[in-house]
Amino acid sequence: MGLIQKIKYLIARVIRVITFPYQLGRNAWPIWFFILNRKARKLFLQSPPRLDEIQKRLVEDLKLKGIATVHISELFNQDGTFEKLQQFTQHKLDGDLSIRGKRFLRSLIGDVPTLDFENPFILFVLHKKILGVVNSYMGLFAKFVSFSLDLTMPVGADAKPERSQLWHRDPEDKKMCKVFLYLSDVDETAGPFTYITESQYGGRWRRKFPPRFPRGYYPPAGAVEKTIPSQYFKVCTARAGTIIFCDTSGLHRGGYATQKTRTMFTAAFSSSASLRPIQFSFPQNLHLPELDDAAAYALSR
Repeated sequence: MGLIQKIKYLIARVIRVITFPYQLGRNAWPIWFFILNRKARKLFLQSPPRLDEIQKRLVEDLKLKGIATVHISELFNQDGTFEKLQQFTQHKLDGDLSIRGKRFLRSLIGDVPTLDFENPFILFVLHKKILGVVNSYMGLFAKFVSFSLDLTMPVGADAKPERSQLWHRDPEDKKMCKVFLYLSDVDETAGPFTYITESQYGGRWRRKFPPRFPRGYYPPAGAVEKTIPSQYFKVCTARAGTIIFCDTSGLHRGGYATQKTRTMFTAAFSSSASLRPIQFSFPQNLHLPELDDAAAYALSR
């Protein structure tokens, strides 16, 4: 390790030690919910979403299991949304692909994408159908913190899983919600998203391999399989157009594709209490369309 790397490492360690008491207090439920998210909770109570029966089912599944799935045609009633997203994706697939920090992942929109309302995925993820589910699960107005459109590459059955292919908990927040959209059919050989149901906050398995803020947590190899019964393993093999809502502070993994590619859009929402910086850029000349209160709050800085 060079001198500069040593200095950076020491600085990071000092910051971690200094901020640890705050991190610990921030994630205590009364502080997280009633103090740090007081404004977001108040705004949600003032403008609660009107959920249809499908959205209500998704919220209930999220609260009970930490994960919920639906096909986009059910949620958006065949309004052409998926076709627009597919066309945008195909155009990106025909262009140059960059490696997105992981040897098995190719980014279609860049590692730090730009918020652009010409991108149909932005309108999709800020739609009331999506935000209604996210915010109702969170119990507050959530912040939109990241999005990506990626092609997962096959690594072969003999490759050793790495990073997000391993069981882990995301570090962004005490309670959060990610939205995944499959743009291709995903079977067992295409790296399906896999989740331990009831491992979200308040769930049966939350205390097993608990999150370690602010770094998340990667359990030892084989420990999850030895500890948690197989009926709690949800493997999300599904056809193109499937939407997965998931609290990824729960245990999950994915992207270990052995034979086929997987094309997937991911968007992340967390609370205002999160210290994780936004993972996309705002252009200087951004023109915001007319947004409802929930979408406007999601983009507020």
